[in-house]
Amino acid sequence: MDKQIIPTDSTLAAAPHGSLKRKLTFVFTVALVIFAILYSELFPYLTNIFFIYAESYTMYFTGIGIFLVFLNFPAKKGDNQDGHIGWFSLAVGIIGLFLCFYVGFNWESIYGVGSVTNTLYQQIMGWLLAVIVLEAARRAVGIPMVIVAVVAILYAIFGNNLSGFMHTTSFSSQKIISYLYLSSEGIFGMPVQIISTMVIAFITFGAFLSCSRAGDFYKDLALSMMGSLRGGAAKVAVLCSCLFSTMTGEPVSNTGIVGPLTLPLMKKLNYNKEFSAAAVAVSSCGSMIMPPVMAAVAFLMGQMTGLGYAAIVTAAIIPAILFYCAVFWQIDFYASKHKYKAVTTADIPHIKNVLREGWIYLIPIAVLIYFLLVVRWTPSGAIYRSLGIMIIIALIRKRDRDYFVPNIKRAFFESGISSLPTIAVSAAAGIIMCSVTITGLGLKLSSSLGMLAHGNLLILAILAAVTIYIMGMGMAPIVSYILMAILVAPAMVNLGVPVIAAHFFILYMSISSFITPPFALASYMAGSMVGVDGMKVSFKAMRLGIACFLIPFVCIFSPELLLIGAPIEIALSAGTAFAGIIFVSAALEGYMISSLNIWQRILCAIGGMCLFIPGVFTDIIGIAIISVPSMIQFRVYRRNRQTKLGA
Repeated sequence: MDKQIIPTDSTLAAAPHGSLKRKLTFVFTVALVIFAILYSELFPYLTNIFFIYAESYTMYFTGIGIFLVFLNFPAKKGDNQDGHIGWFSLAVGIIGLFLCFYVGFNWESIYGVGSVTNTLYQQIMGWLLAVIVLEAARRAVGIPMVIVAVVAILYAIFGNNLSGFMHTTSFSSQKIISYLYLSSEGIFGMPVQIISTMVIAFITFGAFLSCSRAGDFYKDLALSMMGSLRGGAAKVAVLCSCLFSTMTGEPVSNTGIVGPLTLPLMKKLNYNKEFSAAAVAVSSCGSMIMPPVMAAVAFLMGQMTGLGYAAIVTAAIIPAILFYCAVFWQIDFYASKHKYKAVTTADIPHIKNVLREGWIYLIPIAVLIYFLLVVRWTPSGAIYRSLGIMIIIALIRKRDRDYFVPNIKRAFFESGISSLPTIAVSAAAGIIMCSVTITGLGLKLSSSLGMLAHGNLLILAILAAVTIYIMGMGMAPIVSYILMAILVAPAMVNLGVPVIAAHFFILYMSISSFITPPFALASYMAGSMVGVDGMKVSFKAMRLGIACFLIPFVCIFSPELLLIGAPIEIALSAGTAFAGIIFVSAALEGYMISSLNIWQRILCAIGGMCLFIPGVFTDIIGIAIISVPSMIQFRVYRRNRQTKLGA
């Protein structure tokens, strides 16, 4: 089993081949994936013979996931580095598995018509599972979200003792457990339901795609298209990340895939190490906003807004392209300023050869988009059918078949093992949602934020951005999104922001945590690949990723970028935004055709921002402002050209 597919904090990599840990992990991860496929594609046609409640399926899925987390993630770093099973962890994992299966097996009898039975025995089981879930989340992703979950539970229990707007009614243990454990809310609520159906399907699709020759095709395609440009090796990272987002949908995973493919090229051409790592980290952040995958958060957004996944994917198209264009232009100006060379011709494959050899791997992606956006099938149904087509494609040619068949076992394993942190996080997020829902905390804080902002949308957006930044310090984006969607989105909607724009604001700001100090996981991972300080990489990445911070603010004030409005308004807003981001990028890098002095940079920044903000008035001002530095740069271009011709 390839070590690259094993989660960073897992001890599985150290487990001896043929050991009990490896065998158990493989059996249960494969069972998890096959169970998900059967539930989506086979069980619906066997209801007369075999019927399983959707709630029961979620509980079984969660139980297997929790068991695997305890099997593979140590209680503290450094434990079980020999790769052997920690017997205490194994015992706790089995208990968690049993507690989840208990509710699943007895769902019909536990959940009576109109009421929920709740015995003392079941209350003890519920509290025990809550502790196990929080420990699983701590092992998988760290302590921050566990602290938030514990505070949320304590608030539900003791909130009646507080005064003021934080006061809540008294909730008995029986009432809390009814929501937390013995229902399709709480631990088995929306986050885990989405993970167990939609997200696991995308993870499986990406794993099989990456275990075929599609990965080599995407890398060669990006290299053939971008390699010959100035700063081409860094631009390959941008296009690679855009293409590989169809497999990952997660910045850290994307960094782990794209980094080894592109960083050696940049090193060979003597690119600045911090810049190289930052380019990979920022480009990888786009995987969370690039359709069709968009990580687990996109599915949650579809549920929480009530608009559905297809609407979210459609609205994300322009912002995602705008994000990658912003990174592209900053890299271009930086590369030109520092005279970075293109990739040598000998290292660049011819695009005709690349397409001739691998165009067939574009078919599964095209089919997936067709099923999702045109036919509008359920995401899991569309994904698994596209997966079937991808497998057929990988088996057609002998060369592809010889590469793919030995990797099928690895693809199944990767699908299951890479989903474990997400399962643990989602179950813990369900605990937080349970407390926020039953206490009404979400409505209270949302109302308070609106009052604090005095009805000013900009102030509310800044407060929300700061809060999301703080939440993002060590907390998974899915948890940060859930909390802020409950606390902030209603306040924004009350101030006239479209629902989808409010939720996109939260999603985009959540992405910034991957490149923003002190957390900056993508920056630290990319920095480790080139041997530089991750903190320095994160500061460089923040400048390259300026679109992460600009786009969400524009979307809430002018949602045309989310395809809301008349076609002419959308086209005009998109066009001026793309032009604006070029000038903002030039201002940040201090270079366009030639170096920009300080006042030219100021004019480019102000004019670019005016163009970036949709609106006829701001567009006119922006065009007037940027015309000055544009004319100067054009004159420099003509003078340089005449000099070259004269020489």
